[in-house]
This record gives sequence, structure tokens and C-alpha cells, in this order.
Amino acid sequence: MMCMQMKRFQFLMLAAVVSIISLCGSDFALAKEDQKYAFSMPINAAKSKGNRVHLNVSIPENFRTDESSDYIVTPNKPHEFYPKKDGSLSKWSELIIVQVILGIRVDSEELAKAVKDQYMSGTKNAKLLDFNTVTNADYNVSKFAIHYTNPYANRQEVMKAIYYCGPYDCANYQYTVALNKNIDVNKALEIIKDFTSNPKNISISKF
Repeated sequence: MMCMQMKRFQFLMLAAVVSIISLCGSDFALAKEDQKYAFSMPINAAKSKGNRVHLNVSIPENFRTDESSDYIVTPNKPHEFYPKKDGSLSKWSELIIVQVILGIRVDSEELAKAVKDQYMSGTKNAKLLDFNTVTNADYNVSKFAIHYTNPYANRQEVMKAIYYCGPYDCANYQYTVALNKNIDVNKALEIIKDFTSNPKNISISKF
């Protein structure tokens, strides 16, 4: 279900801006214009009309992806975006990963714990900064933040992952920041918060 690319220690995920390609009867949509991406991902598509909930993730314009258009509209696959200024994915300083899991019953807390445990065991000096679950009527949200040393890149990173899971669908995203002399743990968390708390980037819609 989730695969870990060891050199980046990221569990990939999905995301949506203008010509919409829909899959599974409009349950999942990706819009793209000039390398700007916005994803509309179902959390509980099994609900009746008017009660279906989507997670909307809009990738900042200064981020890019190396993935082909054909691949990036594929559900159940992880997708990653990095700052254009970095030049290539192998040199990323920040990484956004988005994924939607369609038609599969997934518990948000169990999924978050499984990913967290792999970071705790697969990286060095891992420290859990936060972990919590919020239960809603139609879906649950589990999130965690972790600070660790990436043994392959030999650098410290901070990552936050958030999972929105309903009865049969799960939408999720991660934001990772590499630390350096100008970015410590607190600054990294601020960068991540600027993205996650901005309604232009992250929102919930009902239809």
C-alpha cells in the first residue's frame, strides 16, 4: 500500500488547477496548468450526495515535479514535488508528497503509526515531535511530526504527515524540510505550518 523510497525516506502520496481529469466517476480529480497542481481527493466517496468529503491540496507555484502527466493522474500512487530552485529531485530542500488511496478501508491512526514506526526504526536519532488523532462524524484525521537524521543524505530533516481516512478512501500528504545552518527544527515546523494552515493550500470540501 505504501512504499518507502529509502534514499528520501518519504512515503509518497496524491494532490490538484484548471482542466480537470476525473477518475472513478468524478470521485478523484487533478487539475494542472503550467506546472501548478491542485488535487481533489475523496475521503468518504461512499457517502450519499451532499455528504461526500474531499481533501483539496494545492501545490505552491514555486514547486515542480519530475513525473509525467500520465503518471500523476494515477490514483493510489504517491506523488512528490520539490522547489524549482533546487534544480533536481535529488537535491531537494523541501518535499511535498501527496497520495490518495481509493476504495480501500484504511484506519488513519493505524496508517500514521505504521509510517511513524518505519521512520523511528529506519532513520537515526529519530524524535517524535507530535502525534494525534481527531475523530469526525464522516472521517478521522491522524497526524504526526518527526525530527530525524536521514542516513543516506547524512542530514537532519523534519517531516509532518497528515492522513484523512473515511470508510473506503484515504487522502494524505507529507511535508519535509531539510535542516541547515539557517533552518533549525522550529524554523522547519514554521515552514510546514505556513503550508498546512493556509486555506489556499489545504482545504476540505463537501459535495
